[in-house]
Amino acid sequence: MAGFAVRAAILVTALAAGACAGPPSPGAAPTRSGGASSPTATTATTAPSGTPVGVISPEPVPAAQLTAIPARPSTCEQPPAGRDDLRPARAASSWKRIFTDEATGSMDELAAAPDGTLWATFTRQTAKGHGVVEYTDGGPRRWDGTAWTAVPLPSRPDIQVVALAAASKERAWAVGISVKTGYVAAFEGAGWQVEPLSGLSAESIGWGGTAAKALAPDRLWTVNGRVGLLGADGAWRSYALPSEASAVDGEGDELWAAGGTAALRWEGSGWRQVGLPALGTPAKAQSPRVSLADVVVLSPREVWVVGGVSWLVPGAYNEENEPLELSRPVALRWDGSAWRCHWGAVGTVFTEAEPDGTGGLWALDSTRGRLWRLSDDRWTVQSPPVPGGRVPTLTALARRPGTAEVYAVGAFSPEGADHPAFAALWRTTG
Repeated sequence: MAGFAVRAAILVTALAAGACAGPPSPGAAPTRSGGASSPTATTATTAPSGTPVGVISPEPVPAAQLTAIPARPSTCEQPPAGRDDLRPARAASSWKRIFTDEATGSMDELAAAPDGTLWATFTRQTAKGHGVVEYTDGGPRRWDGTAWTAVPLPSRPDIQVVALAAASKERAWAVGISVKTGYVAAFEGAGWQVEPLSGLSAESIGWGGTAAKALAPDRLWTVNGRVGLLGADGAWRSYALPSEASAVDGEGDELWAAGGTAALRWEGSGWRQVGLPALGTPAKAQSPRVSLADVVVLSPREVWVVGGVSWLVPGAYNEENEPLELSRPVALRWDGSAWRCHWGAVGTVFTEAEPDGTGGLWALDSTRGRLWRLSDDRWTVQSPPVPGGRVPTLTALARRPGTAEVYAVGAFSPEGADHPAFAALWRTTG
């Protein structure tokens, strides 16, 4: 649902010296049909490999004259530092680790289809010696409930995936960039068809911050910046958004997007801006940054936007003698007419959220090691199970539509050392 920064295909990082950790102990965890045609391209060109591909030239849809809903309230000031509206209680983990990769690496993007198929991206991590680890793009993979199968994209220069959406085992989409141009790749049973975008869509969709949502086997929304792209009924249409968006969620006709300083609601003919309260910062804070990371649609009268605020503390420095930055999470609830702001304690921000299938939600924060849950107006925090001496890094959440099955991907690595990690998949049913 939420967009993320572009991940480099190959990145070499210097890590602390030391031998790489071996695989997890055996037995620690189990290792783990078609539909309607996708929207078609309008013109044709030739891929670098010489294979003919389509170029998506979306039909621009004139902006709908929809009156913006002003922010109610107009501001949400931060409460005193000692106040915590969320007050999360530590809870026993309801999550189970159902897959651990034998090879070192991490899973990053994630999408779940109604039939239970999962689609993810994989990044290989290879120890090169002398404390250096090489990160290499491993491409998309598909989970059938027992094991992952690599489903590589066609070879194209500098191809990167930043968002996934899934409708079934036979139907999925990958959105990203290649040769500095956005693309949409559709998987239709036999393999991927990569179609570059043209026009303004190519300059926004596929770049960092892109989010995607499959609403049906032949209906896909993807958003980024001020562009919304809809693939439906065999055609692509582009919509100019009234404000920036980097997240999208919903089912049926109840669709919302968020990002920048506002939320957006789909009205059938266009997107209506729903103003968000201006989030406050502490007095004398420097360089404040507001991050609206994700949106969760539970009903027309219950929509959540999660994120946080970060700022520099004047004259203060951290252990690395760099300016001290503090962060504070916030969750904003729409009740059909106004927002209510819920501030957490200083220390982190929300980075992603997903419905839990029972009227609540799950969320990740910037520690990347905790799972927040909102259920019955009560927040709790859980930790994903990992082998002893290892720490988790959670990167994405996805719920299987129509169920309470929620999945998380990421990796775990030895505690207190920078070593290659092992990709993992976790699942909860609430």
